[in-house]
Amino acid sequence: METSSQHSDFEEIDRLLARHRTLIERACWHFAGGDTFLYQELVQKTRIVLWQKFPKLRESHSVMEEQAWVLWQCRSVYSHHRRRKQIDTIPLDEELYLPEEENDGSSELLDELAVGLTAHEQKFLHLRRSGYTIGEVAQIMGMRPASASQLQYRIVEKMRKTYEKHYRDDTPRD
Repeated sequence: METSSQHSDFEEIDRLLARHRTLIERACWHFAGGDTFLYQELVQKTRIVLWQKFPKLRESHSVMEEQAWVLWQCRSVYSHHRRRKQIDTIPLDEELYLPEEENDGSSELLDELAVGLTAHEQKFLHLRRSGYTIGEVAQIMGMRPASASQLQYRIVEKMRKTYEKHYRDDTPRD
């Protein structure tokens, strides 16, 4: 059974959603980049998050604070969606590989490409090259497997960019 305070909360939430409907829809459309399905999903998730976090909004005192909070929630929903999508598309045991034509000196080339990595990334790379799985590396380094997968993805991308920058152009090297 609804109490009068719950009823007024629902009315307040409805007013909030109505007041910021255009703002929510524009922000979600921007984040969706024209993808209608993603747009609808972001709008729905944003409304759910606003409903769940509504008690925190009561602390704001101005319309500008309220708008900023609503935009922040839209952005947070989109960021969460991107992280989930990225984690879902990264194979858990993606191998660190180089193009086939370079495999004869791949160890030396990997060492050269690893120079631009941070100490944390180099430790990760060393463990993976030593044969540890993503799960084992995550445990050794005190991180979650999903974080280890993301770190590996970033390392592979960094090394791929370095490789393309230094080894894919047709200019002769000294």
